[in-house]
Amino acid sequence: MATSIPVWANPLTEPKRKYKFILNISGIPAYVVKTTDRPQVSVGEAKHEFLVHDFYFPGRVTWNEISVTLVDPIDPDVSSKLLELVKTAGYVNPGDFSPSPSDPNYQRKSLSKSSFIDQIGQVTIDTLNSDGETIETWKLNNTWIKSVNYNQMSYSDEGLVELNLTVRYDWAELETFAPTV
Repeated sequence: MATSIPVWANPLTEPKRKYKFILNISGIPAYVVKTTDRPQVSVGEAKHEFLVHDFYFPGRVTWNEISVTLVDPIDPDVSSKLLELVKTAGYVNPGDFSPSPSDPNYQRKSLSKSSFIDQIGQVTIDTLNSDGETIETWKLNNTWIKSVNYNQMSYSDEGLVELNLTVRYDWAELETFAPTV
C-alpha cells in the first residue's frame, strides 16, 4: 500500500522565502532595497443596528500604502535620486520660483499624480524561487511616493545610512508563474 508523503517532508516542496525578492521602482538599483512591505488590502464595513443587535456588511476595498527601506550608497546617490524624482514630479523649492511663464519653475507649477506616475513608472515586487525564477509579481498601479524619511545620523552607530519610503498606490494585481521543470 502506497503512502503519500506529507507536504513538508517532500523535498520538492519549496516555500516562498522573505529574502528572495526584487523591488523594481523608478530605476533604483535592486541591491539598495533592504525591506519592502507586500500589498495589503482592507475591506471597510457598514454597521446596521436593529434593536439590541449589530449587523455588519462589507464595504469598500482599500489598498494600504507600503513601506520600503533603502540603503543609501554614495554612488548611486539614492537620496539625491529620490529628491530629484519629487522635483521632476512638480515640486519647486520656494527659492527657485520664477514669475516668468516661460521658465520651467514658473510659480504655478505643483505636484501631480500623473507626473509622479510618469517619473516612477510601473512598480513591481517579484518573488523568486531558488533557481532565481520569478514565481509571482505584484504590480502596484498608479504609484506615487507619499513620503521620504532620510532617517538620522549618529556618531555612536556604525550602521549603514538608510532611507524609508512610504509608497501609495490605487490597487495591486498579483500574477503567479509556474516554475519551469
